Amino acid sequence: MSEAKVAVLKTVLALAYADGTLSEQEQRLVDFLIESQGLTPSEQEAVRAQGDSQMDLEQLAALVTDESERAQAYEVAALVSLMDGVQESSEAAMLSKLQPALGIADAAARDIEAKAKTIYDNFMKRQSDEES
Repeated sequence: MSEAKVAVLKTVLALAYADGTLSEQEQRLVDFLIESQGLTPSEQEAVRAQGDSQMDLEQLAALVTDESERAQAYEVAALVSLMDGVQESSEAAMLSKLQPALGIADAAARDIEAKAKTIYDNFMKRQSDEES
């Protein structure tokens, strides 16, 4: 397993906790991300133990060196920040720290955040349609 994937997932979980709570939607997305990465049980436990809003940005930057993987990590983090229906100021602040740590340019960050918003909107529409 890649240490980079574990570091990305720990960062995502930290961002999900940034507003002090882990909403049901955030929990579902985090669970899906953890379960879909092929982590060993001990790696899953390490990610789930994150449980706070502390990100190790230096470690993340050192482990995630591929530009496309950095963009994907930022996209997932942006998506998680939206999952409880509103991006809290604490979540936005964490994204603003994550962006330079991953070397994401401002214009690219705006594009990635817009893509994450579209994914969120489509997810919520699909969920609403399924409940109808």
